[in-house]
Amino acid sequence: MNNLRPNPNPPREGTADMINRLNFYDTSFTCLHFLMIDFDNDMQEMKRKKDFHPLQLLNKHDRESLDLEILNIIRISLASKMLDIQSEELLSADLYFNKKDELDMGEDARIIGFVFRDFVKQRIETAIKTIEEKNI
Repeated sequence: MNNLRPNPNPPREGTADMINRLNFYDTSFTCLHFLMIDFDNDMQEMKRKKDFHPLQLLNKHDRESLDLEILNIIRISLASKMLDIQSEELLSADLYFNKKDELDMGEDARIIGFVFRDFVKQRIETAIKTIEEKNI
């Protein structure tokens, strides 16, 4: 088992490293934005159905599938930026990342997942409250 502890003397980042990290975080925010828009679209589509209840949307966004979806969006987006390609080669994009990048992406995916799940919870609570107010 790997012992993952922070390095007390981390290597100093150069300009290229800092630009890569900025691209990485830009990608993460883009990913979060994409997920939020996708969820809002699902919400609008579900509202058109006759027997809609907001809790029906929770199944689509369970933790395991969401974490995997986020990681894939980050991988593909980063690969397209780093390699400047838009093709089927992106499907094997993880070949271009070293272990440190994988750990960083995993951590970023967890953060995005946490923020997104909080967003979903708020949206669903608001929708339920609106339904209850209409029934009063």
